Amino acid sequence: MNTDLRQRVQRLSRAIHCFKTPGDPIRERLCSETPHMAADTMARGLDVSLQDWDASGLFALWELESPHLIDAVMPRVVGVVLGGVLPPSHLQALAYPLLLGARIIVKPPQADPLFTDLFRACYDDDITVVDRAGWQDRLAEMDAVIAVGDDDSVRELSSHIPLSTPFVAYGHRTAISLVDGDAVDADISEGIASDVGVFDQLGCLSPQEVFVMGGRDEADTLASMLADQLALLPPRHVLGPSIEGSIRSFREMAVMRGDVVHGPPDLSWGVVRSNGGLWTGTPGGRHVVVRHVPDRQVALAALGSLHGRLSAASYAGDSVDGPLRDGLIRHGASRIVPVGRLQCAPPTWPHDGQRPLAALCRWVGTQ
Repeated sequence: MNTDLRQRVQRLSRAIHCFKTPGDPIRERLCSETPHMAADTMARGLDVSLQDWDASGLFALWELESPHLIDAVMPRVVGVVLGGVLPPSHLQALAYPLLLGARIIVKPPQADPLFTDLFRACYDDDITVVDRAGWQDRLAEMDAVIAVGDDDSVRELSSHIPLSTPFVAYGHRTAISLVDGDAVDADISEGIASDVGVFDQLGCLSPQEVFVMGGRDEADTLASMLADQLALLPPRHVLGPSIEGSIRSFREMAVMRGDVVHGPPDLSWGVVRSNGGLWTGTPGGRHVVVRHVPDRQVALAALGSLHGRLSAASYAGDSVDGPLRDGLIRHGASRIVPVGRLQCAPPTWPHDGQRPLAALCRWVGTQ
């Protein structure tokens, strides 16, 4: 392994270590000053999501990608546009080009520039932070572009990027859980609650629906157990009037339909137990649909409009293989793991089915 790569990995792992280590001033600032999330929720999210983000995880990523980097033209400058509010997605977008040895020009999210500023302080040079106008002015310097945000913002940005420039986009996605009825137990409900509670269900790895494949009684049991687990989580941060209003409407509509609804009056969490139907998702805020379906085939058919917007799936029971696995992948899933592991994505995760490093490179034919 060459010296430059080793130094890049060491620099990245040292910077990431600041966010992983309780008591580190960088981590404490992120937890205490983030306006959209309670400090203990942010701390728990960092603990879970950054488990494998260390030197070993970064070296594993390089080893996985290296066969696909043979004869690649590496980017020298990568433009990064960050949207949303979650550190893991921002860390991915910053770390991948830095691991390739590129300098990055970053436009942080207007609503949440804190993580970018803190990461830059840890990493030192090779990172230039600009506003929207400054980013546009420097577009001609960029050999590749990474965008994180909602689908509309990413599409708008793509219209400004030359077609020949590698463009890696991470838009709005969601996750689901699939549970065989005979696998329902307290450990499964605890694992799902953990996946839901990380970062207050704001990310693409947060399940919004749980499909229980089997009998209705098994779905009822899981919904009740999941409610008990969510009730144990520390209070969540208020998500703003728009989202809180959507959560209230979601809860009221579920009651009107006759669904079984678990959750406190303050809407800090909720479980809606539904029979059949198509995936609808939830407004978030630790609210989950437990949907009973008789079998895997019906579960896959119920995904319906989720096609292309599924980021990940967790499962409990028999391993997800064959037609179900293929169907999940075709709906967009790039991470399929046991219940409770959704939020622990390592650096090697091919987010949205794209190679983390090779997607930023070019290749040239000479014959």
